[in-house]
Amino acid sequence: MGYPQLEADIPGSHAIVHGGPTLRFYSTTQDVMDRVLAVNLVAQLSIDHISSEVALQRMRRALLDGKWADALVEWMSQTGRSVDVYDQPPEVYDSTAKVWTEADVPATELKSMFSNTPLFASESSKG
Repeated sequence: MGYPQLEADIPGSHAIVHGGPTLRFYSTTQDVMDRVLAVNLVAQLSIDHISSEVALQRMRRALLDGKWADALVEWMSQTGRSVDVYDQPPEVYDSTAKVWTEADVPATELKSMFSNTPLFASESSKG
């Protein structure tokens, strides 16, 4: 049994972040969800919470190379939090919640979006 065609403001994918305040993200597609988590979760991590220069560079490289799963796994390792990502609509969701779309996180603009985040602050490096 398939899911019905989704409208732009209905989530087709969702993610739940555990291990602290529960965060929920909704997006129109799985591809959009990957980028939402990259920009709004992984890239928002302060370098003060990263254990080493090697880990910092690994996270940055994974994001720049579009290896979303690798970046998210490293983020979970550094934060001790977990993320469940579902490539299907949630059974129930808050209809007032933001549903991220392609226009919110366009693939062609990710590098510029990353440049304005804590993980990519220009002089950031672990000493």
